[in-house]
Amino acid sequence: MRFVLAATILSVFAAHGIASESVRIQGSVDVFDHVSAALTARFSARYGDVSLAWDAAGSGAAFTALFAGEADLGVSTRTITARELELARRLGLELEETALALDGLAVIVHPDNHVSRLTMKQLETLYLGRIVRWLGFGGIDETVNLLSSPDAGGTQRVFKDLVLGDPGESFPRSTVYLWADDIVDRVAVDRGAVGFVSMNRDLSGVRTVPIVGPSGQVFRRPDIGSVASGAYPLCYAIWLYRVGEATGELRHFLRFLLLHDGQRVLAEAGFAPVAGFHGFGRRAGASVDVPDVVMRRVDFGFRGSRLSPAARAIVQEVANLLATTSDGVWIRGHEGPTENAAGAELSLARAQSVADFLERLGTDPSRMVVDGWGTAAPVSSSRAADGLRVNRRVDIWILPEP
Repeated sequence: MRFVLAATILSVFAAHGIASESVRIQGSVDVFDHVSAALTARFSARYGDVSLAWDAAGSGAAFTALFAGEADLGVSTRTITARELELARRLGLELEETALALDGLAVIVHPDNHVSRLTMKQLETLYLGRIVRWLGFGGIDETVNLLSSPDAGGTQRVFKDLVLGDPGESFPRSTVYLWADDIVDRVAVDRGAVGFVSMNRDLSGVRTVPIVGPSGQVFRRPDIGSVASGAYPLCYAIWLYRVGEATGELRHFLRFLLLHDGQRVLAEAGFAPVAGFHGFGRRAGASVDVPDVVMRRVDFGFRGSRLSPAARAIVQEVANLLATTSDGVWIRGHEGPTENAAGAELSLARAQSVADFLERLGTDPSRMVVDGWGTAAPVSSSRAADGLRVNRRVDIWILPEP
């Protein structure tokens, strides 16, 4: 499925004006199908007349297009394989790899199937075809009908890696569906069916099976908190790939995706934003990120927006760093899920208290972007021992000049 989404707006940020040009993005169906229109609209509102050409052909196609010079950016729900990395090296291409967002796989069954929970081992047994009736897992008296995404897709490879421990393993008797929504639709009418799809799909017509984590904790369903914290056992990163250094329009688009509005769009679509982004990329296959962004975190008390002495010390450190550079700063406020504030008012008040203190310390307000995200982007599950506290925070990002 190929579609080109473009929009033009008369007002363009003077400091970030971009000439009319197309950025070609190739890759994951799950990601493009869900957020491409919203990302295009938000990016156009900020940067003006830039055409974003999205080709939703799957994660594997992202690498093929990058190698052929037919894409500027690849989006994949899996990491690059050793074979693909070797091919890139033979072609003399140096790939850069960056985490875009986090996602979780929901295991879904028909609403009549009352299987109470599944361990990772039971999931493995299920998809290897060793149990053929749901009674073997305490479910209904129906034959197990396995549904999966295509072999070449990133979603199936992620599932195999997490559940089977081998992305090259095969499912002996599964029915393959190209689109995640088709899997959901089939499960909704087939009492014996089971499938796995991204947590941000509309799952109102099916039942999500609780999954047992390695420590014995039962997750009724994946959510942003359990995925962002890494506690949910079927969580994974969505990756961006490009060839060489990003410059010009592509660099602007990457900044948009990884910071500011792009991450908000992803959170609104049900993905977990990347909480600890470490730069505009790392060399694919490398083990160390190349830092390009500085991030500090300030915690707040329950329903509070005043800076504690410890918080003031952190903000002072940020002010000292800003005094040595002309970089901008993004101040992003958050709320815990139990604070029950109206909209995002509390999160914005927290961010503003940081901005006000920075201004008192000599930072020019024109360098600041102050934003309140409400409860949209937790970094820990509220069920975790320290989860509520760490979600009551302000993230402070010092951004490199474009």
